[in-house]
Amino acid sequence: MKELESYLLVYAAKADFIIQEEEKKVILTKISKDDYNAAKALYKSHNDIESINYITELANELNLTEKDKTEMLNSIMHVFMADDEFDAREQQVNLFIQKIL
Repeated sequence: MKELESYLLVYAAKADFIIQEEEKKVILTKISKDDYNAAKALYKSHNDIESINYITELANELNLTEKDKTEMLNSIMHVFMADDEFDAREQQVNLFIQKIL
């Protein structure tokens, strides 16, 4: 589950195409630096379709509980709100993640 959470946190932070320092700090309170770096490298190696497929497949494999989903969505929201803004791109990514999970 850590692999999915790590990837989703990076995916959320990249909603506006760049990971801000505030977002990185929030992410590093949730996962280790090694997990962050691995997720970031994997994200960079994926195109949009590959990212969607990766998230979908991993979420399906894990068979997440409602508690797991809620915790992940809360962590993602903390990343979105790191800069005290929840812009249109972030809102769209958030809706997408909710649908997948």
